[in-house]
Amino acid sequence: MPLNAMRRVDPLLDRVMKSLKPSRIIQEVARGDKASYFRHFKGYRVETFGRPQLVAIARKEMQGRKNEFWAQLLIVLWNDSNKDLYVAFRDKVATLHTDVEKVLKIGDELAGKWVDELVGRFALEDILICVHMNEVRFTDGFIRSRLEAPINVPRDPADLAHNGAAEGHEVDATSGAAVEAPAAKAA
Repeated sequence: MPLNAMRRVDPLLDRVMKSLKPSRIIQEVARGDKASYFRHFKGYRVETFGRPQLVAIARKEMQGRKNEFWAQLLIVLWNDSNKDLYVAFRDKVATLHTDVEKVLKIGDELAGKWVDELVGRFALEDILICVHMNEVRFTDGFIRSRLEAPINVPRDPADLAHNGAAEGHEVDATSGAAVEAPAAKAA
């Protein structure tokens, strides 16, 4: 869910906003969430809104109002602004299964290899943002030890592991082969 992804990214929300154009955010909000637009932007000149104000507004909408539109919008705009990183991750996951949504788990060894490759081209903070926003199926322990701890990102104690079980195909990270997840029994 976009709100859960953005909750995990919240400590890095300032960094998320740095790659986004304030005017584009406001234009998209005007099109997609009129109530939010009227609450925050109606009657103001768009040029007067800077990133710090937008960070505060985004937090208020996502945390206070549980506004899914804002969470989805920021994810889409960030992925578009950071297309090279997004595509690099998508392509790596696609090597495991062409339908990336069916990859339910990526083991620590493979995840470490991917992060090592990406760290040469991208900042660790951006890699963490991409992992959380796009719910890359790394283990929670790997994310904490390899991505969050080195940059001192605080962990929300109420945060559940984002790589929970679901039906579909699970990928064995050591072999890279897709294995059928057990089907749920009919009641």
